[in-house]
Amino acid sequence: MTAAALFALVASGIYMVAFGYYMSSFAGEMDGVGSQLGPAQALGLVMNVKAYLAVGLALFLAVVCALSLAMVLALFADDARGAQVAVTPLMLTLLVPFFLTLFFDFGTASTLIKVILLAIPLSYPFLVPRAMLFGDYWIVLLGYAYMTLFAAGTMYLAARLFASDKLLTTKLLFRRRRRPAE
Repeated sequence: MTAAALFALVASGIYMVAFGYYMSSFAGEMDGVGSQLGPAQALGLVMNVKAYLAVGLALFLAVVCALSLAMVLALFADDARGAQVAVTPLMLTLLVPFFLTLFFDFGTASTLIKVILLAIPLSYPFLVPRAMLFGDYWIVLLGYAYMTLFAAGTMYLAARLFASDKLLTTKLLFRRRRRPAE
């Protein structure tokens, strides 16, 4: 899990550099006389250092959540191919908040969509930039708390499964139930 957390830290750093470059594309450009405001700056929607740090922390926690959940799901696989199949629902779960935040505005979305987005711990990196721009800090704090509890719970479950014989006996039980096709 330490290696996974270090990977999450590196991935978050790389993403934040790319995100900073992307957000700078909305800034105004300098001309000979003075500076022009970009579309985001004209509306007062600028990401400051605090917002970038908030997005980076949300991304880090989301990656830790995803890695810890992937570890729990992959524990019951027999080989690498089985682990990839076991983790596929997790990847699909990541697409749900991406598309929901792409097509729906969280502030004006229905209660059902808000509940779905808030229930998926991997959706907060998509929600935090908008929340920081519009001052909805409760989403950011709720997301941090929820992702921390979710990651801690899945890490605890993975540690319990590794420490017990259940992992070994479950694999043996699954192998006995499978019968080759005749």
